[in-house]
Amino acid sequence: MKPSNIENYLDYLSSKGIRFEDGQVQFFLFGKHYCDASDVQVECAIEWMLKHQFGFDPSYFIELLKRLKEENAVSKKEAYHLFNRITSQSKKHA
Repeated sequence: MKPSNIENYLDYLSSKGIRFEDGQVQFFLFGKHYCDASDVQVECAIEWMLKHQFGFDPSYFIELLKRLKEENAVSKKEAYHLFNRITSQSKKHA
């Protein structure tokens, strides 16, 4: 069986020294199916989570996926635009 894009992405992260436990990997796959997210959306949520939470945060990951689906952000460019907008809005209200 050919590895999914998510598995390839996680292998790439592993090559950079970022490793996840099996349960965490399973959670990423669960989140993909729970939110009906694309591989690109999952990859963007993982990357953003790592950059802003500095590690695995299941609730933050699911919230990112939900927002991507709600806003219909299907490309990396759209995802990062959305995440940057959310981040700047939350800073204004802080």
